[in-house]
Amino acid sequence: MSPSKTSEQEDQMFRLLRQLDIAPDASQRALAQAIGVSLGRLNALLKQATDAGLVNIEDRNGPDKR
Repeated sequence: MSPSKTSEQEDQMFRLLRQLDIAPDASQRALAQAIGVSLGRLNALLKQATDAGLVNIEDRNGPDKR
């Protein structure tokens, strides 16, 4: 992996963690839009963060749940 690609991935992870700190109940779509990545990329970032023990993902409960 090139240094610039690693730097971009670290930047995306930092933006995700910062956004989760600001809005912990945000949907995946809202998070993706807020940090400027696709929904697929967000899911990959969330998996990496979960595997590293940085975040805990909980199912949403409520009338919006699809």
